[in-house]
Amino acid sequence: MFKVRYLPLMLSLLLANSASAQLQKEYVHLGERIVAIDTTAPANSVPKPDAVNPAAGSGSGIFTFSFSDPDGANTLNVVNILINSALDGTNACYLAYVVSSQTLVLVGAAPETLNLPSNGSLQHNQCQILGTGSSALVSGNTLTLTLNIVFQPAFQGRKAIYLAAGDTSGTNSGWQAMGVNTVTTPSSPGPQVTSLSPGRVLARRQQIVATYFHPAGPTAFQNLWILINSALDGQNACYLIYSAPISTLFLAKDAGPAGLEVFQNGSMANNQCRIYQSTTSITPSGNTVTLSVEVEFLLPLSSGNRIIYGAASEPWGITSGWQTMGTTGIQ
Repeated sequence: MFKVRYLPLMLSLLLANSASAQLQKEYVHLGERIVAIDTTAPANSVPKPDAVNPAAGSGSGIFTFSFSDPDGANTLNVVNILINSALDGTNACYLAYVVSSQTLVLVGAAPETLNLPSNGSLQHNQCQILGTGSSALVSGNTLTLTLNIVFQPAFQGRKAIYLAAGDTSGTNSGWQAMGVNTVTTPSSPGPQVTSLSPGRVLARRQQIVATYFHPAGPTAFQNLWILINSALDGQNACYLIYSAPISTLFLAKDAGPAGLEVFQNGSMANNQCRIYQSTTSITPSGNTVTLSVEVEFLLPLSSGNRIIYGAASEPWGITSGWQTMGTTGIQ
């Protein structure tokens, strides 16, 4: 398979001038593409993204991003925010904040900068950042970056919010999926994934409720999917497939959906997660179907930030496409 390499512009700021950091590559499957991402190997004391607020929401507004460094927030160098349907800096709302100069950069074909605080603004085809309502606060080990973000009409759909943090020594956290935002939801005559609760999962064992919609009603569904992984990849994932015609929920094995598990002795599991039968339900109501499952995350999904994707299909081949629905942040 041909490998496509995407290295967004501001990522070089995050990784530059490191005499001590050991670079390594992570490969992310995005459909037919493999994206190579340079990160640093974990160190004893590394900066990290802490949270996005809201962690799951919709539309434009005030977003708060927090980052920390065990050596103090003043040792942070550049923190990055990337909002897109995948970990790709192209056609994204991609921001970098340089802590020492209090400079916010909107990355694009012609990067724009804004010193905070400010009454000015930054803008390109994906988003606009208003200086009014935006601020940066350093307190102890924590940097809190508050941004007033207005998404452009063309930047529609469900987006993941990725964060990364780098310090002055060149050490960085690598990209972490920390939240999701629905900019707009295009109207569709076919199946749709409408909601996920909770939008951010923080417990190792958690009830997850996904809701799907079809204008023709529940009998028009073929398959409902939930996929939990660091990227849109069915291998080594918590990958659930509900087959509506036979009313059966399957869990893909570690190798992917070519091999499927079903409930036995009250649960089914692969090496990534366990699903409990007694707390699993599929409920049709009106034009919606609600899939509620209790998931216990196993290693390696039981640690770190992952993305929860959803999709639905109907028998004659129309699908919703994969939608970014939520994230996990289990410590």
